[in-house]
Amino acid sequence: MIALGPAEKRRQRDFSDIVVMLLRGLWAAPGLFLRYQKIKALSFSRPVDLSQRIGVALHPDPAYIEPELGLLDTLGNPPALVRFCHHETPAQWTTAVELVKRLNSRSIPVMVALLQDREAVLNPEAWREFLFTVIPQIADSVVRVEITHAANRSKWGIWRSRSFAELMRPVRALKDQYPDLDIVGPACIDFEYLPVLASLASLPKGLTFSGLSHLLYVDRRGAPENKQGAFSTLEKSILLKAIADGSKAVENRVIVSEVNWPLKNAGVWSPIMCPYETPAWKVDKLGVTETEYAHFMLRYLALTLCSGHVEMVYWWRLSAHGYGLVDDLNDFAPRPAFKALVFFLKLVGEARFELRHQTEQDTYVLEFSKAGERYLMAWCVAGEAQLRFEGLASGVWCVDQAWRSDGASTAERTLSESPTYYRLVPGG
Repeated sequence: MIALGPAEKRRQRDFSDIVVMLLRGLWAAPGLFLRYQKIKALSFSRPVDLSQRIGVALHPDPAYIEPELGLLDTLGNPPALVRFCHHETPAQWTTAVELVKRLNSRSIPVMVALLQDREAVLNPEAWREFLFTVIPQIADSVVRVEITHAANRSKWGIWRSRSFAELMRPVRALKDQYPDLDIVGPACIDFEYLPVLASLASLPKGLTFSGLSHLLYVDRRGAPENKQGAFSTLEKSILLKAIADGSKAVENRVIVSEVNWPLKNAGVWSPIMCPYETPAWKVDKLGVTETEYAHFMLRYLALTLCSGHVEMVYWWRLSAHGYGLVDDLNDFAPRPAFKALVFFLKLVGEARFELRHQTEQDTYVLEFSKAGERYLMAWCVAGEAQLRFEGLASGVWCVDQAWRSDGASTAERTLSESPTYYRLVPGG
């Protein structure tokens, strides 16, 4: 719940933090700009193996575990993310630990996120006990751990940069105890990269992240290609990569640990409305339709991963009424986005991205290879366009079969906002 009003925020905010953050940003800007330009020029220019790069977050609640494990199997058992929250009970942590071990026994790569609250900031010993209770139980069953969450949002309890540094102090001791454990962060949210720089600079001496994790929302009411100033999904990914590339506090890889689109007509379950609905929001239905959600999701995954700037994306969440791939309040009914992700993972989830074909600016034609076969994924940002692609180095190829985003066969060659897929065969 967003509990602080403007007056309380002013009272609690440390304005010296803001000044230091701005100065640090100005100091980093020249080098960051040069790295940004260099990395931008490499977009979509190198092959990318998509295997194990797309994950989904599960809800470690007894009522969700069995349905979600079944849904995960339908997806082909991709990597999973499980959250542990400081405000929860030890019994809830135990349930989440058991879920992690079940996933690990199925050879499903698991990432764990450990979330703080205001009490964790006010009571460092309780936070330390939380970390030293959970991590020893899951250290040998996970591929990485993300510690702290959305430090640049006051509702998660961190109001000053020194509070973030305090929360990270016991992590230094944990890293000594588990040197092979990949710890990622700082898990800031949205297009606010000054807090990312500040958080990296606040890490205790001797502690570095093995990857830069971020909750990368772009335009939660519109397309992933929409720009905030000069920055769309692609440019924001490039800038994150430039930060990781230039920081000694983190290894040079970017992990998107949370993304989704809020759905229309979800009421207080919508992440952009909760914990209440205003009369205006009942008239202006915020969010996107389930069909738009599916289209935007596929395009987001393709833009972030195939560009070569993001190593992994975790979708938040598999089951949720306001933003999930399935509707947990409707007997876990799959939404169009779930069906679209099933087909995406089946067709190109184990493929290698090869190149982006030269097209008009708002049209995307991406090429993949898998088991000796070639596939295209194509869409346009708005309106319609005709499918066009270059001949390959090995000769002239043509379309043999085509599918809509939900996996249904189609003879359509006109591109739209809904991604379509094409299998190529040699021929004129």
